[in-house]
Amino acid sequence: MTPEGPSPVKALDLGARPLMIASAMTRASSLHAAALAGDAAGVAAALTAGGTIDARTAAGETALMLAAQRGDAASVALLLERGALVDAATPQGNTALMMAAARGQGAVVAALVAGGAVAGHVNRYGLGARDWARWAADPEAILRGLDGT
Repeated sequence: MTPEGPSPVKALDLGARPLMIASAMTRASSLHAAALAGDAAGVAAALTAGGTIDARTAAGETALMLAAQRGDAASVALLLERGALVDAATPQGNTALMMAAARGQGAVVAALVAGGAVAGHVNRYGLGARDWARWAADPEAILRGLDGT
């Protein structure tokens, strides 16, 4: 709790790796919430209700990025099938592929590469998905996914 009210940051339990999110994501939507929760049915419902597939949160993340971090292969597949921009980047230049690689989400890395993600894309700091893979529990598995093997 801060003097102004609730803490502006919440941790979403993702097992051993908490994902920090801003509780006041001013442009977040039901689509973002469903993607963050790993709720593929909710993602589908939000899109059917007119959710903008590549809308950004206040942090510049798309639903695809949130689902990729979460490791939600079903939502990632649905978003790609519906035309999500696979290489959309945050203001820092991070993509869904980089986020999935950093979190060790091998199936999602493979799906993003199969969906056309550019494995060689680098962010503002010169880091790409291969660099982010170093933080994964099994970097070699992520590298194989980046290579499409």
